[in-house]
Amino acid sequence: QNTIALSGTDRADLLADGTIGPWVSDTPLNIPRRAAGAVGVGNAIYILGGMNGPIGQAAPVNAVEVAYRVSGRALGREVEAGDPDEASYKEWKSAAPLDAQTYMSQALDRLSSGDFRVVLFDTGEAIRIDPGNYQAYNIRADALYRIGDTSGSINALKASLEIKENNFDALMGMGNIQFNQSNFPEAVRYFGKAAEAMPDSQPAHEQLGKAYLQTGNREAAEKEFERLLDRTPDSPSIQKLLELSRQGPEKTSGN
Repeated sequence: QNTIALSGTDRADLLADGTIGPWVSDTPLNIPRRAAGAVGVGNAIYILGGMNGPIGQAAPVNAVEVAYRVSGRALGREVEAGDPDEASYKEWKSAAPLDAQTYMSQALDRLSSGDFRVVLFDTGEAIRIDPGNYQAYNIRADALYRIGDTSGSINALKASLEIKENNFDALMGMGNIQFNQSNFPEAVRYFGKAAEAMPDSQPAHEQLGKAYLQTGNREAAEKEFERLLDRTPDSPSIQKLLELSRQGPEKTSGN
């Protein structure tokens, strides 16, 4: 059954002896799709139609994508600005009948599989359709951080928090970034807000205690770890953190 939406193209070199070289990942598709058609015209490759969405809820993709072949190089990303086909391409792309939630579902799937380029596209489309979708910014921030774009991740989390202040995931994300950058007072601030937003969250209180410990505030750290130990008295990791808070400030890992 053709049930997997393809998110990109692969290519292999035709070797001098007539054999085919190893397949390598090439250009990602802007809209992942299955059961699509492809045709080469001149130096262009067109991807036509197909379906998207989970089985039973699949929506037809009424859009065409095109990339250009250059000898010895990967496919181009998409139609360039000013290209004669740009207007038609944008019309096809904007006509794709996908809603923000479909893009979000795709982004989560691709995040777990490590296809971060597609995650960035899907979250961008979700935000374009629904600018108030703070969760799309959270997922986007996660992908950006995983590819090493810390600054972009911070900007995405800030945008999420502008939409929803007590946004637990964004607060935890900001706290973890600040902690990993050794900016412990800011980590305390964000983890504290996360703990307020979700008082029963063990990760929020644990990270808050660790951040307090790094700032030298042993008393505040001890209170956080005691609170957690009351809930999970058999947790060896929390017991160790409590011991550290009573001994003095120590270096602890973030998350």
